[in-house]
Amino acid sequence: TFPIEAFPASFQADVARWIDRLAQPDTLTGEGPAKPHRPATLKHQRFNIQQVASAIVRSGTPIEEIAELACLVDLTKLKAGLRFYMSRFGGKPTESTHKLATCVKTIARYGGKVDAAHLEEIRSLCTRLANGTTVVRAKNQERLEQLAADRNLANLLQLPSRLVQLAANKAL
Repeated sequence: TFPIEAFPASFQADVARWIDRLAQPDTLTGEGPAKPHRPATLKHQRFNIQQVASAIVRSGTPIEEIAELACLVDLTKLKAGLRFYMSRFGGKPTESTHKLATCVKTIARYGGKVDAAHLEEIRSLCTRLANGTTVVRAKNQERLEQLAADRNLANLLQLPSRLVQLAANKAL
């Protein structure tokens, strides 16, 4: 990904305003989240935006054209960016791809000022990405299969008590 600072100042300012809006929502307007997001969530949201914007640039849009947050909700740019991201995973959607699209959907809904048809297209895109993701990726499946052996599972379940016992022995 490109650092946020590599994008135009107007985009950086939009991202900062968006993150501030998530951190301090205006309950009187009814826009944005119902309650403030935690710092970790804000950091994650900022990184999602950075990933989407970077994928759009990597797909061929000049970085100078990413001048505002609303650029991310442009369907042509969004799809190109998501295709770039998915190309890293054999052209298949992943949970991460779905999360990026969902981030953009939230921006479109609360900050992008898009019409209902445009928002519905982004929602539909999110649904298609969610339906295309595998529940457990191959690498994670391999790791979980190790627990199919009773001995490995028992070792894992007994690990906390062994660590406590080891710490108690060292304290003496």
